Amino acid sequence: MGLDEAFAKPLSSLGSLRNRFAHNLSAELDAGAVKNLYSALRAKEKEEVQESFARLKRENIALQKVSRFSDLPTLDQFRLIVVAIRADLLATLIIMRQISSDDQQ
Repeated sequence: MGLDEAFAKPLSSLGSLRNRFAHNLSAELDAGAVKNLYSALRAKEKEEVQESFARLKRENIALQKVSRFSDLPTLDQFRLIVVAIRADLLATLIIMRQISSDDQQ
């Protein structure tokens, strides 16, 4: 049993970004690459990113001046996107393990 096909776009986009850095030591994280990564997310992950941003904004005085996720610095956008991808992957792996365990019983 493999990963859900829904992970293909975000993981492919993340892989391309990783390769860019691996093969070009002077590469920088630019807004276009982060926008492409965000665009590769499913609606569920986009919602998670937006909810994380809203929560951080409520809890951090410095972020209260930032009105939208897209107004965050590029690196902060990237961090929130990657956290959402990771959380979804971990949740999926836990479910897959549970299903596998149930099948073996």
